Amino acid sequence: MAPGAEGYRQSSLGDLVLAKLREQQKDRGLSMLPEEGEEMVPEGLDQKVVEVYRAVGKLLSRYTVGKVPKAFKIVPNLKNWEEVLWLTDPDTWSPHAMYEATKLFVSNLNARLAQRFLALVLLPRVRRDIKEHQKLHFALFMALKKATYKPGAFYKPPRLLLAASGVLAKWWDQQQAVAVS
Repeated sequence: MAPGAEGYRQSSLGDLVLAKLREQQKDRGLSMLPEEGEEMVPEGLDQKVVEVYRAVGKLLSRYTVGKVPKAFKIVPNLKNWEEVLWLTDPDTWSPHAMYEATKLFVSNLNARLAQRFLALVLLPRVRRDIKEHQKLHFALFMALKKATYKPGAFYKPPRLLLAASGVLAKWWDQQQAVAVS
């Protein structure tokens, strides 16, 4: 494990959006946070928009090949792209959908925002996939490869996050063991 990674916990996009909403509601003196079974809708979004992006999320959870929905293609151009992206539930996307989303976000966002997408969506997914399957799905590997097209977003923070979590070191040790045998 990397030094200093003992207490390290990567927060997901959903956690960050939820924290931001809780903070806003606390500032206003509201206690409208949903109960455990209820779904949360970000403030300022029309109910129709919420329904559309939840449906897009269901489609992305079983996506393998073909066209990506137009509603999803416009997400990087939205001012509140993180909240809308959270509605699609990126944790449930298929690896192929993650690849398409990475291509879309890396090409349409500036380096700082692309870095945010990579750190909050792609890298936790890569980490989880390696942990669950002891290897990386090819589509997720290709997503990482596409992420390198924005060097400022990819090479600095995400590599450090992977190293800090210890997943990268474990994978490297496994690769060395395979190479020796």
